Amino acid sequence: MKKLWTVLLFGIGAVGLWFGSLWLADRVSDATLDRLERASTLVGLIGSSLAVGTAFAGFYRRHDIARFVRRARGGEFPAAGEEIAEYRDRADALVIPVSRKEQPLWLIYHLKPKFVSFLYTDRSRETAAEIAAQYGREITFLPNAEQIRGGVHALQDPNDLHETRALAGLYLDQLLGKGIPRSRILVDATGGTVAMSLGCFQAAEQRRVTSIYLKGREEVTVGGWKEMYIQNPHLPEAGQPIYLSRPGSEADGAE
Repeated sequence: MKKLWTVLLFGIGAVGLWFGSLWLADRVSDATLDRLERASTLVGLIGSSLAVGTAFAGFYRRHDIARFVRRARGGEFPAAGEEIAEYRDRADALVIPVSRKEQPLWLIYHLKPKFVSFLYTDRSRETAAEIAAQYGREITFLPNAEQIRGGVHALQDPNDLHETRALAGLYLDQLLGKGIPRSRILVDATGGTVAMSLGCFQAAEQRRVTSIYLKGREEVTVGGWKEMYIQNPHLPEAGQPIYLSRPGSEADGAE
């Protein structure tokens, strides 16, 4: 019944508009009609110009538009879950949340970055400082070992997603500001609390930087349960990095 009424009302409205147009045409002078015709022509030209400009802009930003559409449809994360087969010389810079020392050490040993930024808490401060002090001659740590021991950029609440995301974003902006290409930066989301991992991942997504997760490959029994950890970070086979998201793989022309 509602559909019938909708059709009837639409028909009545259309007929009313048609008769109204005929009535108005009989009472409008030729000069006014000429002016209206010129105005409609001008509006048409403006619309055509805007359409052409929009088409050029759409072609120029086609990769960003395609990425937006894919993610709007289902939250697609490019290359998610893929193992990184060739990880040597894969990154110039790493952003790493710290908990156990084996995870950042494996990444440092085998990815061989030039720059490293640690997200750490009061609990993991000494671990981060020791690693930065041990490898500070070969790698630039931001912050460095002395600053870490002084609590520079220490996370006040490791369960605060917003704080973690802001700090990871600060590190990424510093690295990008040094001229390091996005494609040469990796954000690890393995260590620390859940909020620390999510904050790192979100900061990377906001800046179109690749994020990874490091899987352990050494079986360890913890409380009667068998789990996979990295025990010997010197061994390449002790760990396997996988992509969480690789924005640069979505389209040609990635940075």
